[in-house]
Amino acid sequence: NGPAMKPWHGPLIVWNVLRKDARYSQFMLAMFVLGFGNLMVTPMLVIILKEQFQLGYLGSITIISALPSLIVPVAIPMWSRMLDRAHVVRFRSVHGWTFLAATLVFALAVLTRRLESQGYSECDKPRKPKSEKRGKCRGSEVSGFFYNKETS
Repeated sequence: NGPAMKPWHGPLIVWNVLRKDARYSQFMLAMFVLGFGNLMVTPMLVIILKEQFQLGYLGSITIISALPSLIVPVAIPMWSRMLDRAHVVRFRSVHGWTFLAATLVFALAVLTRRLESQGYSECDKPRKPKSEKRGKCRGSEVSGFFYNKETS
């Protein structure tokens, strides 16, 4: 079995493997870049949900936290079956392309919303006094919890 490994040996072993295996190092660099890009989407999502979609706390929390938490129990069995049947590189490739597709759907929603807001609609008209309802414009019947109060 050999001597027990000390906690500080782990990073040294990893460093030696990365130094000796150039192709594995390239793969790990690609995984790092992909993971870093995935992490950068969340702050943009927060900003865009607030500024473009006028979502308040409840809407933002639902999309950023609760919705992914609800999807995990459904998605994990699918991903685990694929990982069992495929090589890890193929799995990471499909997983990465899936995340890219989801990000493109998000970008399309932002672009569609931006194009929609450039057009003229009833909601773009000057605001009526607070005593009058805004009708079907976003936020008129919904509490300030879901949409920002500025939109109602």
